[in-house]
Amino acid sequence: MNYQSRIDLTLASHRQPSLHRATIGVHAQASAVFALSLAYATVRYHLFKGVAWADWPTYTVNKAFAVSALALIVAGLAPVLRHHRRMSGPHLRLAGGAIIMHAMLSLLLLDPAYYPKFFDGDKLTLSAGLALLFGAIAALLFVVSGQQSAQWSFPKKLGWTGALAFIGGCHAALPGWATWLQPQQWPALMPPITLIAFLLGTAAGALAMTGVQRKG
Repeated sequence: MNYQSRIDLTLASHRQPSLHRATIGVHAQASAVFALSLAYATVRYHLFKGVAWADWPTYTVNKAFAVSALALIVAGLAPVLRHHRRMSGPHLRLAGGAIIMHAMLSLLLLDPAYYPKFFDGDKLTLSAGLALLFGAIAALLFVVSGQQSAQWSFPKKLGWTGALAFIGGCHAALPGWATWLQPQQWPALMPPITLIAFLLGTAAGALAMTGVQRKG
């Protein structure tokens, strides 16, 4: 083994523990984000709004996945603020998992019993239809970016990720925006999760736009 090979092996052996620690750190952050989102949703909907506890495993957990996905996208885009020409892949991959869980649970719960504002009789309202359309577009962007992003330039990756998050925020906002300016109706004055999701989606879009402008 020549001298250069020994150096390469030594550097690789030092990188592996640090990479492992970084991965553990990202998973710990994601777990904390999900736990906080779930705790917030549980307190707001069950303790103060009176949602039945039988709905916790699906209805409430679904809301936690939705907020967590957008929060993790914001975390994945945060390195752009430090002028890094990268995003945090582990954060974005975990966000993708949360998006998948949210999509599956939402389809299972799409019923007037859970979302009465979505329905006018047997049909969807206009706002509900738009919300579902935006959700489908965000899901499509997620699938396409996952398949194609390896060949994309960094600004294009940023743009698609920001667009996905912003459209996802709009998807959350459409059914609930009417209550945002009525804090007296919020359970225990806790802001709606739709508002939190929209703000996170907007923040992610702004981060992506900032990165694109810097790299442009």
